[in-house]
Amino acid sequence: MYQQEAKERWGQMYVADDRFKINIDKHADGTAAFICEAITIYCNK
Repeated sequence: MYQQEAKERWGQMYVADDRFKINIDKHADGTAAFICEAITIYCNK
């Protein structure tokens, strides 16, 4: 379970930390939120 929790927290960091969010959202607005949600769904399968 630790790995899944760690992965999910990593995904949350993409939106919680502006340094990551700004960099990731350079590709398209909302990319960081999309990745965060995708990781959360994957980890909760």
